Amino acid sequence: MRRFVRGRIVYDVIKTMPTTDKKIDRLVATLGEAIRKRRQGKNISQEALAEIADFDRTYISLLERGARNPSFTNLCRVAAALNVTPSELLKGISYEA
Repeated sequence: MRRFVRGRIVYDVIKTMPTTDKKIDRLVATLGEAIRKRRQGKNISQEALAEIADFDRTYISLLERGARNPSFTNLCRVAAALNVTPSELLKGISYEA
């Protein structure tokens, strides 16, 4: 942590967590696998899932490949389209893993 002073205000500069964290990449990929497994278990295409969840088909593809990290809202939309809860999609996924 660095400190610098500007006038009377002291600013702390804190290093943020790197965006290329391998654990996070692995978590997102695992979530994508869970989404793909649920979708295939219901015998629906990426296009059909995208239509139900009101997404573009390419977004579903990116999620399933772990190339996109969905917001909580988007995770809820995907879960609802698959008729599961968000917690069911996240079951077994842990940062510590």
